[in-house]
This record gives sequence, C-alpha cells and structure tokens, in this order.
Amino acid sequence: MKKNILLVDFLLHRDKKDSYLCYSSSLFLLQNLFEKEGVKAEILNLGELASEITYENFSDLILEKNPNYVGFSAMVNNYVNIIVLAEKIKNKSPETTIFLGGPQASIVAKETLENFPWIDFICCGEVEKIIPDLVKYFNDTQDLRKIKNIARREKDKVIENTQAPLLSGDEIPKMRYNKSFKKEVRVEGGRGCPYSCSFCSASIYWKNKFRPKSVKNLVSEIKKIKEETETDTITIIHDNFFTNRSDIIDFCKKIKSVDINWSCSVRADCLSPETIDLMSSSGCKSLFIGIESGDKKCQKIIGKNLDLNHADKIIKRASVENRMEVTTFFIIGFPHEAPEQIYKTVRKIAEYKNYNCLVSVNDLSPIKKNLEKQKLLFHPIFFERKPGYFSIYPEKEYPLIRNYPEIFFPHYRMQGENFSPYFPVALVHLINRLLLRFPKTFSSWVLSIDSNQFINDLEKITKSDDVFQISEKELSEIFDSSKILLNFIQEMEKKEDSNLKTSLEKDLSELKNPVHS
Repeated sequence: MKKNILLVDFLLHRDKKDSYLCYSSSLFLLQNLFEKEGVKAEILNLGELASEITYENFSDLILEKNPNYVGFSAMVNNYVNIIVLAEKIKNKSPETTIFLGGPQASIVAKETLENFPWIDFICCGEVEKIIPDLVKYFNDTQDLRKIKNIARREKDKVIENTQAPLLSGDEIPKMRYNKSFKKEVRVEGGRGCPYSCSFCSASIYWKNKFRPKSVKNLVSEIKKIKEETETDTITIIHDNFFTNRSDIIDFCKKIKSVDINWSCSVRADCLSPETIDLMSSSGCKSLFIGIESGDKKCQKIIGKNLDLNHADKIIKRASVENRMEVTTFFIIGFPHEAPEQIYKTVRKIAEYKNYNCLVSVNDLSPIKKNLEKQKLLFHPIFFERKPGYFSIYPEKEYPLIRNYPEIFFPHYRMQGENFSPYFPVALVHLINRLLLRFPKTFSSWVLSIDSNQFINDLEKITKSDDVFQISEKELSEIFDSSKILLNFIQEMEKKEDSNLKTSLEKDLSELKNPVHS
C-alpha cells in the first residue's frame, strides 16, 4: 500500500508587517532524495498557512493530508513548538508515525524519546546515507533496528543505533534547482568546523569533522546553479568556509569566471588583507565573521583564540576599503566575564559599527556539554524576546521548558560569576535597540568613555543600583523600549562631549519617532 510521507516546515517568525513567515529548510534536499528512491514526500510549509496560529489549527492542517509518516526538522528555536504540536497530532491520530531530525533533535535524542512517548523515532546527524533504508522501512521491508543513525525505543529502553560514516565534502548531495529560483540561492560549501569553541554546539553535531567541498566541485556546482536558475547571487552555507588561504585563493580565481555575486561565513584569522581584495574582485559581496569577545583573555578561555588586531585589519579592509557588507557577531554573558571584559566587547561593537559593519549581538545560550557546570535559570522573557523564537501556547510550552532543562537548555540563561542571568539579556536588548535607533550616538558614547564610566552610565540609563545584578522586575522595565531609549537620550544630553552631541543630533534628525519600539 502506498504510504503518505509529510515533511513539515515549522519555523515561524514575525516580519516587519507583523505577518507570519516560514524559513526554507533542508527539507527540500530530503524531498529530492526521497524522490530518487521512488517515493513522493510532500513538504507542508505551515508558515504559508498561518491564518490561525494555534496548535489545534496546525495539527488539523497536517492531518488533512492523511499522512502515514510525519517528519519535522527540529532546530533549537522551534523544538518546544514541535514537541507540543507532535503530541497534539498523536492524540488525534495515534496510528500516525512521528519522527524528528535536525540539530537539536540529534543532540537530545535519548532524552526526548525517554520523556515524550508520542515521538516514535529520531534520525540523528546526517541522514542522506540512510534515506534508501528509510524508504524500505516506510514500505514495510526494512526493520528500524537495522537502520543506522536512528534513535528508537525497544520495550522501555531507548536504543541509539550505530552511526553511518560522515559524508565527505564532495559526497554531500546537490539540490535540484529550476527557474523558480530567481533570488538568492543557498549552496552548501561543506560541513563541520575544525575548531572547538566552548559556546558552539557545531563541534558536537559534526563531531569536529571539517569536510569542505573541493574547489573544483563547488565551482562546478555554482556554475550549474547559475545556468539552471535566474539567480545572480548565491550564499555559501558552511560554518567556516575554508580554513586554508590557498583554497580560498584557488576558489576566487575559479569563481570569477562564473560571474556571480557570492557570500560566506569565515574566521578572520583564515584571511589576509590581500585575500580580502581577491575575494571582493571575484564577486564576494558580503562576509559573516564571528568575533564573540573584544577581550584577549576571554578569547582564550572560550577557545576562539582570535588575534583581535588582525581581525580589525581584516574587517576594515573588507568593509571600509572594499565596501563589502560585513556582519560581525558578538556574544555577551560568558559566565567568567568581568565588567572590564564586557566593556571591551561593547567597545569593539562600537568600533565595527564605525566601519559600517552590520553587528549581531546575542546573549550566551547554554550548550549541552557544559550543562553540569552551570547554574541555569528559565524565565519566559528569555523565550519571548529572543529573535526567531515563537511562543504559541505558553501554558503548554513553559512547563515543558521548566521540567526538562536537559532538553530545552537553550531557553535558559546562566548565573555568571559577576552578574545575574538577567543582565546579559538586558544589555543585549539595550545595545540592539541603540544600534537600530541611535547607531552614531552609541558608537560616540562607548568610544569616548572607559569601563568605569560605561558602568555608571548603564546604571543611570537602566535606573539600576547595580546593573550587573538586575532583578526580574528591572529586566521587564528595560524591555520597555520607549522608556529605556528616553533614558538614554536624557543621559547623552547631559554630557559635554561635542562629538557625542553632534552624533545625537544626527540620529534624532533621521528618526521620525526615535523612541518607538
């Protein structure tokens, strides 16, 4: 009997018009692989059908397809939503088999199956090699116990089957494209990262195996994409696009003849100023570079180990001299961070903003390998205010998060040696508001003061006696953007610095409603 397989894309967010959208995912690649095995797997994009944002509605939309198997791609920011929705589906249709895949499901597979009986099995890690066996399982000709990369139950015990060897870079399947792809196309440049930064779970998921595609094959793939689509822009997806400068140089020389705009993520210490020039001339229009901390000691503790002086040269060369769009990433809230170290990070953010960089600032989320060492706290505001996270039914989601920290740990925050769990959340919110509304004033302010003055100013802006030990109530008040921005304006107006006053005047003149959140 023909089986119906439904792959559900369930990652919601609000856009600027307050509508609901859904990001594309790797489900399209899985759909291609299933079709190669003679099985049609339908993708259901719940974001496109989100006229009513309820688990009841979503479960009805899924079950209207009469699926025998429902698969979810589980990320950090949608995992609790998927668990709730899956239970709703199973309650309505007990005979429907529900399976998960994706990074978060893979990392907490054992804990998930032990606690949520409505999840039938989990595909862990890379699944490309097991698609043929999964198809046989769907057709009742293969035993789930014999399929690699599967976590399942056997009686009352969770069993994790042996793992299939990881794919080499050139074994990564290629997506099928057509003329419907008219804008930016995403193409994998490889998988894994050879580094082991303490804050990143990529090394766990990819087992520290760095597997770039060969330059020859990647350029050939991009050339074919350009021929098969109407796109003129591709984004190379890889945690760290090449670590060898000679490979980057080779890629730039070959991709130049393809005549296509491209972007990638890369470490600053894998680049030289000359490499940046070559990348720009070959069509690279944007770079994504993780800096994380502006403090040298912190760089060593977290395992990032960047030479910050070198990073400054690279970012300035790319953004200022080559006019590339450079997005730099920072993290605030490492448990060991002292006020002086946090100030150095904020100062680095201000410096890069002056280089016309885009800046992404986030508070630190726990990862599984460090859970035992950390004192964790959950508060709904950590979930509700996190970009990309989406609460649909708090009465169901929040008890799950509280009861299973070993599964939903990304929604928790840590007690630092020098600050409360609320402080990094508050500071990141404030910085992001200021970067959005008062970018010139923010940079002028931070670069004109030292760490002690920075702390004093923060306490005046947040109306806190000790900003590093802010309370739950104070955090809620800080999230009142109108109030916090008014406080900021008032404090900046009191200062005598002429450059700062000029920056404030410019920012205010560019905003019709500068304190609206």
